[in-house]
Amino acid sequence: MARRRSGKSLIEGLLDLFVTWPWYVSLALAICIFWGIDIYQQLTPEAAVRPKSSNPGDVVVAAFEPAKAMALTLVKIFLPILLAIASFVSFIKSLLTQRHYHYVEQSPTSASLNEMSWSDFESLTGEYFKREGYTVKPTKKGPDGGVDLRIKKDDRLYLVQCKQWKMRKVPVAVVRELYGLIAAENAAGGFIVTSGELTREALDFAKDKPIYMIDGTTFHRFIRQREKDAVTFPPNHVSKVTVIHCPNCNSPMVKRTARNGANAGRQFWGCRRFPRCYGTRDIN
Repeated sequence: MARRRSGKSLIEGLLDLFVTWPWYVSLALAICIFWGIDIYQQLTPEAAVRPKSSNPGDVVVAAFEPAKAMALTLVKIFLPILLAIASFVSFIKSLLTQRHYHYVEQSPTSASLNEMSWSDFESLTGEYFKREGYTVKPTKKGPDGGVDLRIKKDDRLYLVQCKQWKMRKVPVAVVRELYGLIAAENAAGGFIVTSGELTREALDFAKDKPIYMIDGTTFHRFIRQREKDAVTFPPNHVSKVTVIHCPNCNSPMVKRTARNGANAGRQFWGCRRFPRCYGTRDIN
């Protein structure tokens, strides 16, 4: 089986994609694909054997018809199966998320947030934003770094990082990273949701930024529908993110840190399209 650069097979990649969809969407699509191809095959039963004429073009087209028929049959069988599997997995994940949400809702302390895996915490966060009226799109980044959720409301995009950290506080570096991503994607703002605590440096950095910080105690209160008037969604900051553009291709740039050479440890602006573009700017 051919594998992509990420190391996953095409089937694994498709499953990863389909599982992020609502279960009913995958199921409906599976049914539509199966019956749509089946009806098409029934309406064109003779197309696989005879060329329309002795014209070389028609002969070539007819020669490829059996392969086309076989490909359609494979798509008709395997794609709906993948979609059905993804639908089942998505349905089970939805049930588990509802169960976790109910458990946290009934628990007296925020310690319940640390009794689940990082992926369950991410799903719980997504469920919370759904209930707040956002459309939620998870990303495949793993338990560390990157954007975990992209959420939208009133056509405004927000980026969310979920940190289920039991033993350490969220540092200012995480907030800086999110701020750079907000600028790069031209988003309206962002959220950092943690099951634990936030450092004072992180809170201070976010004060004049379109970033809202939610610690474990606050998040637990939100889920329990208590003291929700303490926050406004989305965060109503007046400041805007300054977007730095690449001098080579005009794409948004993000903050990076040099790892090697004489400038090791120094921050700079790097093109978001790296390694396709090597454009840089001085951080000042």
